[in-house]
Amino acid sequence: MIRTFFGPLWLAGALTPIAAHAALLVEPVGSSAQVGFDAHPVQELTLGPVTLNANDGRGVVFTAAQEFGAAGFSGLMYGLGSNGLWKSADLSFAWANGSNDGGASSAMRFTFVDGPVSFVGGFMNYVPSQPDNIYYYASDFVLKALAQDGTVLEQYELAKVAPIVTPDALNAVAYRGIARGTADIYAFEIQGAGVVQSLTFSPLAVVPEPANCALMLAGLTALALAARRRKS
Repeated sequence: MIRTFFGPLWLAGALTPIAAHAALLVEPVGSSAQVGFDAHPVQELTLGPVTLNANDGRGVVFTAAQEFGAAGFSGLMYGLGSNGLWKSADLSFAWANGSNDGGASSAMRFTFVDGPVSFVGGFMNYVPSQPDNIYYYASDFVLKALAQDGTVLEQYELAKVAPIVTPDALNAVAYRGIARGTADIYAFEIQGAGVVQSLTFSPLAVVPEPANCALMLAGLTALALAARRRKS
């Protein structure tokens, strides 16, 4: 079976606003944290757990549901059926093959160990579902946002709502992800036969420093006193 993958982190623009409610993302969101697979050994075939380090210091744990999941591959090829081919000696990635049980046993999961996020997505591509494909059980490619207990918060079958179509392309990816109205996504699961080049997800919330809080409180107090003097 042919398999391939990719590697460095890159964002093309960053302009999709986060919806107030759950939504499927088709473009990366600005000010995202980023994580990729370049730091891992070449040809690391694993079910995980493998800890990936985001550029803001948070950890993301990769796990795969069966032996056909891997993180950190380089120099191999991954056939994407009608969507082309991943082929590069210098790029790294995560991947899973399809399965004959509807995709459940071929899932990749990325768990946010430092707390939940409000959006997550990645540059990816997949093997379109083809029952007669002799190389893959190309089950439907599904994105899932999971709660802390593993229950599904949101899920999208890409072929139905936002298909990736890259006929016979080389190393082609598109961005797909999930946004929620609040930070309650503890894990991001990708089910089906496909590849993931990198992930992006919501940044850490900015917490005011104590000194800044004190200055803000003093300013509000001064405004309140001034308003009282004007009334009197």
